[in-house]
Amino acid sequence: TSGIDKQKIKQAIAGLSAAGGTAGGAGIQMAYAQAKAAFIKEGINRILLLTDGDFNVGISDTDTLKNMVAQQRKNGIGLSTLGVGNHRFNDGLMEQLADV
Repeated sequence: TSGIDKQKIKQAIAGLSAAGGTAGGAGIQMAYAQAKAAFIKEGINRILLLTDGDFNVGISDTDTLKNMVAQQRKNGIGLSTLGVGNHRFNDGLMEQLADV
């Protein structure tokens, strides 16, 4: 979603909740696919990952996730993380992904 569409972004954020399983790796892959499809040459191409960081379904290996982020950064797509929830919050993983 373009940053211009603030209302759509606000609605998506308001609908977030930290519950159930988190397929974080699959979510990141999907976000990168969307970012690639909407890529703006010489623009700001960035994924905002809002999560509790408790990746417990599918890809959850820290090194694999960091490699994924590093490759996409080379392709011009950055990643920022924002923590949500107050249960099983994994800020260590989120910080590592943001620092790649």
